[in-house]
Amino acid sequence: RRPALPLNSIAQYPMLATVAAGDFHDLLLQYFASEQLMCPQLELVGSIDAVKRAVQSSAQSLGILPAHAIASDLASGRFRGLNLNPLPPRVRLVALLPRTRVERHPAVGELLDALRQA
Repeated sequence: RRPALPLNSIAQYPMLATVAAGDFHDLLLQYFASEQLMCPQLELVGSIDAVKRAVQSSAQSLGILPAHAIASDLASGRFRGLNLNPLPPRVRLVALLPRTRVERHPAVGELLDALRQA
């Protein structure tokens, strides 16, 4: 556990994120706008893997990704997290199932099991 860094302290570094689609990106924009602080420049680089590669290739870049997308990288020590103040928004992963009783793909069962264990 490290002490929380004020958002202002990372404002000079590029903040890499995934493409500008979906709730995660909207939450990030609201987070940076609502704090009315010197916020980092948000750069959209594509996929989760593209964010990871870009952060690895530049010591001056920071990435912001959902926790579930980077959990194994944090556990292995490949990346380390920053404790920001105020905290970034939390995102809840929701799985949808069809109402009909069709045979579901095996990956759906694995996803549901992983969500139940989280």
